[in-house]
Amino acid sequence: MPLNRVKSMLSISAKKDNKLANNLFIHIPKTAGTSFRKALEKKFKVISDYGTSNPQTNQEVEKLVYLEDDMFAFHQFFSKQSNVWFSGHVAFQKYLNLVPVGNVVTFLRNPVEHVVSHYNHFVRNLGYAKDIESFISSPRFQNVQARSLSNIPVGFIGCIGITEEYDESLRIINDYLNTSIRPLTANVNNKKIQPLSALSAQIVKKIEEFNKQDIELYNLSVKLFEQRKAITSEGKCWTFSSVVYNADNNILHGAAWSSNTDESVILSIIHNSVEVTTIKPNMLFRRYPGVVYPRAGYVGFRYKLSNEFSDLKKLQVIVKGTGQIIPVNE
Repeated sequence: MPLNRVKSMLSISAKKDNKLANNLFIHIPKTAGTSFRKALEKKFKVISDYGTSNPQTNQEVEKLVYLEDDMFAFHQFFSKQSNVWFSGHVAFQKYLNLVPVGNVVTFLRNPVEHVVSHYNHFVRNLGYAKDIESFISSPRFQNVQARSLSNIPVGFIGCIGITEEYDESLRIINDYLNTSIRPLTANVNNKKIQPLSALSAQIVKKIEEFNKQDIELYNLSVKLFEQRKAITSEGKCWTFSSVVYNADNNILHGAAWSSNTDESVILSIIHNSVEVTTIKPNMLFRRYPGVVYPRAGYVGFRYKLSNEFSDLKKLQVIVKGTGQIIPVNE
């Protein structure tokens, strides 16, 4: 059988499996999450956690998670569901092992816009009476997006949508999960208490200073999002990944796996535009306990670099067969 036909069958098979699976939506406030959740509710059963006594919170969540404080019982309940979405204003850490990491979806938004929108929401709906400078100075309202993802690498997460590219994000989600979620608009307020355009340069600078983690997270996610658009538009498989360079012992380590097959990906290590070696990530990956990885967790790798790799700027990690460039973090 031709190789292309085999790859096509693997891709179709993977999508069928995805369609039967449960999924987790980490609803970060003010990122178009309400629109996405309502779109989900048009197609799927959605179990939600928006806090105790919140009318949006599912009764099983209220009973098992809040009243009885029994996460194991809730995990058992949820594992018996099929083709169900879980949604909530929750940190990833709380429901980390509920579904495979590849079945997790979230949206990120430009951090400055996100902070201003969050402030407007608190003033309009929750009685916040202080000015925006007080709001942005409170640690509670800083790096909300990064804290929601609990330091799990964005390269591991099934789909990270970008609020500013909502329709294209839905296309990628639908293609990956073999769904047909249609765009809806909800919880949008056009009467801004603090318009973004009215912010002083000083306030914008303070927002950026207080939200450096969110800015770094957002910039990396946009870069991955643009690359994923290009890779998938060519009919190629996306590779989930996180690669770290440890300068103390000159080691490159991390994890990588294909979105569409359990076959191990091949990573090409390139230095000065020359391929030095290839790596097959098939070691047991133990970082981020609780994360449910594919391939029973055998997605990791560790490689000792030679002394010639003194300049990280000349080092590239590329997925063989697709050309996907994997960012290397320090």
